[in-house]
Amino acid sequence: MADIIIVESPYAGDISRNEKYLRRAMKSVFAMGEIPFASHAIYPQVLDDLNEKERQLGIEAGYSFWKYAKAIRFFLDYGMSKGMELAFDRAIQEGFPIEVAYIGENDSGDYYGRENACAFGGMFLRVGGGHDNRTVFHEAFDPATGGSSEVEFDFSGLPNKAVRLR
Repeated sequence: MADIIIVESPYAGDISRNEKYLRRAMKSVFAMGEIPFASHAIYPQVLDDLNEKERQLGIEAGYSFWKYAKAIRFFLDYGMSKGMELAFDRAIQEGFPIEVAYIGENDSGDYYGRENACAFGGMFLRVGGGHDNRTVFHEAFDPATGGSSEVEFDFSGLPNKAVRLR
């Protein structure tokens, strides 16, 4: 069975643009042989996203699926919404594996997986950890060479369980 990936992308604001981006993000997960789950693709259809109580109910319901996923993947071409920031903080605090993806804005073309990312101006980043669980890096996959590059970040100020090695 394929791995489940939690998809985090903007929803509120420009909903039409963000729903299109969400569909492209989910398609990119399928293209990588994984199964996407995006609670914000489902719950706004039955809960009022403008009602804070119902919005929070949907957010918490979405979090309940995280334990079944391989990773939480943040799609960042349109930035990180407030809801995404909360999810990112929660993923760090609870030690969930985090991945970051750039698939290009909606008008940049379709995205069909990591191997074709550069053709559409996209990039796939995977967050990993150092041997001490305190240094985290973004690994950027370059489809042209098959290689990757790393940028290190120091999370030494976070609690011990904040970053889990994958």
